[in-house]
Amino acid sequence: MALIGDALLEVTGAYRINYTIAGNTDPYLHAHIIPRYLSEPDQYLKGLPWSYPKEVMGTTLFDYERDRELIQQLAKAIQKRCDRPHGCLSDCLAWNLTAPGYFFEGGL
Repeated sequence: MALIGDALLEVTGAYRINYTIAGNTDPYLHAHIIPRYLSEPDQYLKGLPWSYPKEVMGTTLFDYERDRELIQQLAKAIQKRCDRPHGCLSDCLAWNLTAPGYFFEGGL
């Protein structure tokens, strides 16, 4: 998770990364790796990423065409940190970024 977090810091310009691993509602563990930005409103900046109102969380959903460059930049940043063969995480990264509810704030 830290490897992906470091790649997110590099690519997005976030000032920190929030990590969460949960398994309370699903019969498996799943992880959230969330970039945080200094441009976030003060009332949310130090809270949990999902403390934003629903109307804010649902405004910027995943769009493959719009986010393709971000996916490619993240895959490249992860790959350079990974000692596995080329492409080892590309499919995993693309799958995670296309999951329903994907939320990205900031921009490149």
